[in-house]
Amino acid sequence: MDESDEIDSDPRIQFRTDQTRKELLASNKQPLGEMTLAKLNEAIATAGHGDCQLQSKQLNTFLKEAKTGTVSNFPIGLLADGEVNLRIDKDGLQAWLRVSAPAGGVPVTLEEVLDLLRAESLEEGVDLERVKNIVQRADGEDHLIAEGRAPENGHDAWFEPLVPHMVDRRPRIDDSERADFRDLGGVITVERGQPLLRRHPPTEGTAGVDVTGLPIPAKAGKDQRLKAGKRGVEISADDPDVLVASIDGQPIWKGDSVTVSPALDLDAVDLSTGNIDFNGSVRVRGEIAHGMRVRARDDIIVSGTVDGAHLDAGGDIVIRGGVIGQRRRGRVDFNAVIQCEGSVEARFVEHALIRCGGDLMVRDLIAHSEVEAGPKLVVGARGTRKGHILGGRYDAYEVIRAVQLGGPSGAESSLRVGNAFRLKKTIRRLERRLTQAELPPEEVDDLRERLSKLNALARRLQEDACIAAKDVVFAKVCMQIGSVSRQFTQESPAGTYRRRQNRIDVDTNA
Repeated sequence: MDESDEIDSDPRIQFRTDQTRKELLASNKQPLGEMTLAKLNEAIATAGHGDCQLQSKQLNTFLKEAKTGTVSNFPIGLLADGEVNLRIDKDGLQAWLRVSAPAGGVPVTLEEVLDLLRAESLEEGVDLERVKNIVQRADGEDHLIAEGRAPENGHDAWFEPLVPHMVDRRPRIDDSERADFRDLGGVITVERGQPLLRRHPPTEGTAGVDVTGLPIPAKAGKDQRLKAGKRGVEISADDPDVLVASIDGQPIWKGDSVTVSPALDLDAVDLSTGNIDFNGSVRVRGEIAHGMRVRARDDIIVSGTVDGAHLDAGGDIVIRGGVIGQRRRGRVDFNAVIQCEGSVEARFVEHALIRCGGDLMVRDLIAHSEVEAGPKLVVGARGTRKGHILGGRYDAYEVIRAVQLGGPSGAESSLRVGNAFRLKKTIRRLERRLTQAELPPEEVDDLRERLSKLNALARRLQEDACIAAKDVVFAKVCMQIGSVSRQFTQESPAGTYRRRQNRIDVDTNA
């Protein structure tokens, strides 16, 4: 459809829209003389075509030719129809409508929009008055016109411990990488037949609905069964979702399962008891005397101090006092040796050799010792200025963190993280152990869980490895992160030290 407009102020010019070719056309009945481009633009706007996409080159050509002659239906601008866009989010939960105004062309009609909604099966799910308003405004903005209901996925099966204060075999480290020494846990015992763990079954969830009215299925929760046949536990004869103790002993929580280990309680370990080799957990209320040896298949928990003794555990070692040792005269080894597959906690450590598969957490001080820890070595407790690493060699896979590194006396302190070779060596050792015949089922599960965590650690080791000091790094501290090392010759600021390319830099804001 074509339209013509004549302006009262200058009857010499006539404008016409060609909706087929989408052009604005200009004609003049007599020469325009010295009409300027500004006057021509004013005439176009007065005629109601100011929203057209005017072409500068064409306007100037028209003026040039129309000054001394007449021009008929000369194209000076382009027309654009209004546009409509319907967007449905990929999850089907929201539908958005956008209507744009025309630029001299044909506006979008309500019927066009309704046809589009019908094609997408959306007509029944929207407010017609809202759609009319969007079409009338034609503001080019996205407007929400329909919302579905998201599905509520089912909950996975979960396990509720029924025994209070079970020993948690996982490292107890807070978000700031500090150990909470105020609650070290306790060792309790259970009797045969006592309920230990309850399974809560998964739920199916509730389906949702998309903007077209179609259902969105919910994901059912994943099921997980009680692990029967583990050491010291069995499924209750009265309730298939409850695990009970099959022996008297100490309950040990590991992930989503529990075992019961026979526990050995001692007042002290000294010449009166002899060395201890126990196929379970050992709890010592007092001290472990100089030269004694304690081996436990599971945990060792000592309320007092360890004086020049050897401790070896298949689980965790907790020493609520400290570890005091010394180097043997004329030799490089220590008479205090602490090693375990799990984590180690102690108040302080002096002149000791420590090797642990989990974290090493020391409250006050570790000095002149040799350490090979698992993921983290953390020295210092919340709310105290203590937490020093002074002299010795310390190696952790991922993080070493303390209040002070080194000391004003200039004791040489070697700190290393990101040791991929040692981590891979540990992984290979555990893989070989997993292939051994006739391993108890619970040990197989533990090995697989440890391997999974160590393999995940190996993948992120180079990126996450760091050494952190809260207060200061003294001279004669040597840091090594991966294959890059840094020797400190003077006191340096607190912060988190990380490997950057081929150097070690500090982030004082971390």
